[in-house]
Amino acid sequence: MKNSDESERKAIKVEFREQAYAEKVSTRIWQEQASESNPYIGQDVRIHGYNYKDLIMKSSFSDTLYLMLTGELPDKPRAKLLERTLCAFANVGPRNNAVRAATTAGVSRAFDTHVLPIGMLVLGGKHEGCGDLAAAISFLNSHVDIDISEAVTTCLDTLAMEEKSSATASVLAGFGNYYGSHDPLAADIAECLLDVEGDWKHLQWAKNFSAALNTANNEWHWLREGIFAAVCCDLNIPKVMAAALYQLCHAPGLIAHGFEHAGSPTTVLPFVSDDDYEIN
Repeated sequence: MKNSDESERKAIKVEFREQAYAEKVSTRIWQEQASESNPYIGQDVRIHGYNYKDLIMKSSFSDTLYLMLTGELPDKPRAKLLERTLCAFANVGPRNNAVRAATTAGVSRAFDTHVLPIGMLVLGGKHEGCGDLAAAISFLNSHVDIDISEAVTTCLDTLAMEEKSSATASVLAGFGNYYGSHDPLAADIAECLLDVEGDWKHLQWAKNFSAALNTANNEWHWLREGIFAAVCCDLNIPKVMAAALYQLCHAPGLIAHGFEHAGSPTTVLPFVSDDDYEIN
């Protein structure tokens, strides 16, 4: 008797269709004039219409970053909010899973060029990473126009029914607790960002929602992923780019911690003792 999977594979009819491919790469981000001496080299370069040299001389890194992500230079409030966000998330500390991964890679004598990507790959996961960030963006966009008290009641009822909370990490799309307690550093970050003058609809709603959530359950507050999600929403950063921006913001800390103990013996890091292992 033939394997059913094999039979199904043979039953699939494979068809090819002629496709017309583009003759050259097209982009609305980068414009250039070909060099007179070499058509493969560009000159008179512009990014979204702005002269490349002018950007180098007159714009900050955060302004240029915003330009490339959204197609326009930020006004002063948006520029200040993005600048503070880049600073706030530059180093989230050695307790973070991605930072620990980068540190371990550095001590383990991984190739220098692999330390940052290893940290970023871990940051691309769900817990404390891009997965929670994406969920938080969806949550904020779908709730930002809902009454705060109604949103809190609905969310807590849904969470109770689905039993999604756990003893080690309870995350409700950017809100919740870690290790049974809210994150005080996250509250400090939020306060610094909300200090920027501007119409921050998502940040303000998230602050009010967090306060109401904390009143209903004093173990719950907003988390760093929720804060970053609110910033992306208020800055009109496309959701598909938010995860990459989140990784980019964390890069300085991953680099610094990743190479802090590079070349040191592995004993510089803690190791789980035999007494903490369970063998079944």
